[in-house]
Amino acid sequence: MPTLNMTTFKKVAVSLGILGIGDAAAMFAIAGGYNVGTVLPGVAGAGLLVWALLTREKALDFSYLRTWNLKTVLFVFCCCGIVSFTAVQALILGHAFASDPPESDWCIVLGAGIRNSRPSKTLQRRIDITADYLVRHPGVRVVVTGGLEANETITEAEGMRRGLVAKGIDPARIYLEEEATSTWENLRYSMEIIFRSGGEPGKSVAVVTSEFHLFRVRLLAARLGIDIYPVSAPTPWYLLPNACLREYFAIIKSFLVDR
Repeated sequence: MPTLNMTTFKKVAVSLGILGIGDAAAMFAIAGGYNVGTVLPGVAGAGLLVWALLTREKALDFSYLRTWNLKTVLFVFCCCGIVSFTAVQALILGHAFASDPPESDWCIVLGAGIRNSRPSKTLQRRIDITADYLVRHPGVRVVVTGGLEANETITEAEGMRRGLVAKGIDPARIYLEEEATSTWENLRYSMEIIFRSGGEPGKSVAVVTSEFHLFRVRLLAARLGIDIYPVSAPTPWYLLPNACLREYFAIIKSFLVDR
């Protein structure tokens, strides 16, 4: 029976594989849903385990890098992915903090998922921060934005409306935008509601979202010509790594497509 002769690198790969699969299972149990940030660690983890087991008696060999072939292209692609991922995470971290925003006539709250007619943990944090902002600034009106995603029984906007009303916010101050399915649409459709309801073009609006989301929101708001006061809602620490992973792909998509 052959012995398992793993290099240190492969041992690390096995550990990361087990960690990735465990993370995906835990996030599915905690968050109650799936997305890129939830599924990808499990897929990557399974891939690492399969690779380590299939090559367990082979030493690492990078001689293929001496010529251009499919393996070389894949290696370069992976290296570029690692560099871009690191750069994007630095941008997310650099924009994750927002100072206490001043009062604005309008506030926009971005949706983040509904589970069994109840806000997800991330969305609940946004509701809590919004309610606090509205209590401190009683003259502000708010647009809650988010449509109906797969496996949701009510729109994200309706879930936020119910959450704000439960915290004592006057329903007359709350405007629903229930069509948007992306951050780009969240901002664009919400501004249409604000303008139809008497909002003045050129005036700043407060935007409530999670800290990992602030970089992309600032990017898209600038493209739409919207001057915003970002309001940061903290994400539960155990959800943050997966949220940042998902945000990497969302930022790439927004950078290339949302115009």
